[in-house]
Amino acid sequence: MIAHPDAARRLIAANNLEIGFHGFSHSDFPLLSSNPRAMAHEINSTREVYKALLRDMRDKGQLSQTDFDRRMGANLFRFPSGHFNEASLAAVRNAGLIPIQWNATADGTMRPQLHHGERMEGSIHLAHANMSINAVQRTNQTFPEFHRYMTSQGYQAVTVSELMKMGRVVYSTQPERLTSRDHQNIARNQSDNERLGFGVSTYNRFMAGMPRPTHIGQTPSAAPRASA
Repeated sequence: MIAHPDAARRLIAANNLEIGFHGFSHSDFPLLSSNPRAMAHEINSTREVYKALLRDMRDKGQLSQTDFDRRMGANLFRFPSGHFNEASLAAVRNAGLIPIQWNATADGTMRPQLHHGERMEGSIHLAHANMSINAVQRTNQTFPEFHRYMTSQGYQAVTVSELMKMGRVVYSTQPERLTSRDHQNIARNQSDNERLGFGVSTYNRFMAGMPRPTHIGQTPSAAPRASA
């Protein structure tokens, strides 16, 4: 949202997408669980940046009041790499968020995989569009085929919240099992975070550059509001 605000605004404005949270710097949550302040930053800073974008879009007329209210209710959270422990699970829940996992992939880049012939009702599929160019290319190449196959089998794509209302929600306290490659990616992410400064200072700089929050019903000068 900070590095690509225009793309974030397009996603927020899309009516067929549901927005969820994923951590401020893609840090490994079990590694952070011994530092409650760092874990709170990962959870809360992401949400505050998101809310700041929502307020700015509403005040500039890019988001109606109805859509603003709907988007402000975002409450889903997916752990980076699907990795968590009891402490990080409790932190996300205490923040009023619902942690979700996936059980299938649509781009063939991560485990676990469901194979043709298995029943897929209620599955959450993971596909990446913002990683390395290779991951994006894999998604672009495989997702159309995946979508055609699922549609031909009578499946329909819905948002996660819609999915949870359609049947029994399965809860699990088992995190994703990490491979050696996952651990390498986690170490690289941590190193990149330190090098690029994806921490409290980045959050503070972004928030300082955003317009001051306005309350519903208050119209800032020189910023037209959309009607509800």
